[in-house]
Amino acid sequence: MLIVGNVIGSIFWGAVLAIVLTLAIFVLCKRLNRADSILTWVILAVLLLFAVAQCSMMVGAVYAKGYVDDIGSFANSLMPKEAHAIPSTADFERIRYQIEEAYPLSKTVFERIDADDIQSYANSGHTIVELITDQMKSTINYYILRRAAWLLGGVLLALAGILLFNKPRDYTIDINNLESIY
Repeated sequence: MLIVGNVIGSIFWGAVLAIVLTLAIFVLCKRLNRADSILTWVILAVLLLFAVAQCSMMVGAVYAKGYVDDIGSFANSLMPKEAHAIPSTADFERIRYQIEEAYPLSKTVFERIDADDIQSYANSGHTIVELITDQMKSTINYYILRRAAWLLGGVLLALAGILLFNKPRDYTIDINNLESIY
């Protein structure tokens, strides 16, 4: 039930962030006298949908970072109890299988860990749990960075579309041409 709440919270806060971002773009367009055309409204609507998706995924990733410590504690409970045991690849595979059973979305993180990583962590005095949590945190941080880059790209593309394809409105009246109005 907690995961459903996090998903709903991610969508809600992602939508709030996207609305604020889209309103900021709209205010900028209004100040540049380019917010009066249908094209601007269409571009802003598409930007809003795109931004809701990207922001929701970013907020979801932030929620996921909160689970990394829980997964680390779970993995720590699965470690061999010998005080000086150096974790082996077999220990890692056993822990990996149990974590994947408990947290199915963690499979993508484990695909990035190979035997060399395990050996280098063991040789440097770090534990497999530290390897797992470090890899999860770096994967989530990279995911958030990619979402932010896509969002920035979408905003820049929307701004370029609005600024290039909409001419600013001219609200001045030509006094010499008043006769043609009547």
